[in-house]
Amino acid sequence: MSHQTTTGELKGGHVLMIAITAFGIIIAANMTMLFAATGSFPGLVVKNSYVAGLGWNQRAQAQQDLGWTSEVLFQDGALTVTVTDATGRAMRDLKLRGSVGRPGTDLHDLQLAFQRTRHGYRAFAALRPGIWQVTLETTNGPAFRKSAELFIPGDV
Repeated sequence: MSHQTTTGELKGGHVLMIAITAFGIIIAANMTMLFAATGSFPGLVVKNSYVAGLGWNQRAQAQQDLGWTSEVLFQDGALTVTVTDATGRAMRDLKLRGSVGRPGTDLHDLQLAFQRTRHGYRAFAALRPGIWQVTLETTNGPAFRKSAELFIPGDV
């Protein structure tokens, strides 16, 4: 009587375990990406876009009529902002508030405290290399709001 042993035979149970494992890995990877995506950006820019949009055209036209321009620079750990009027004269009597953060997340958002300098307004911020979104707003005088993208070179 001779016994033959076969090794490496693929049976239905093995195929089932391979399929369950493969689908388990795919589902785990998808869930990881889902939680990473929804955890880093809440998806809201404003709480109520309808209310935020009311009067948008009037505010945009009023700001355009001012003819003001602004420039944002980052150097030596500080954001420097210059605001000029329609004639190119530097605006020195403004009170500015602002914020800076990454475009795709609110994890690194910082509120900026601007102080007047000879060259404009300055706020200190520890910003790492990459793309940042800077938002400026006057708290006195005519309403002026500016949003600008800032790129800080370096190893990201």
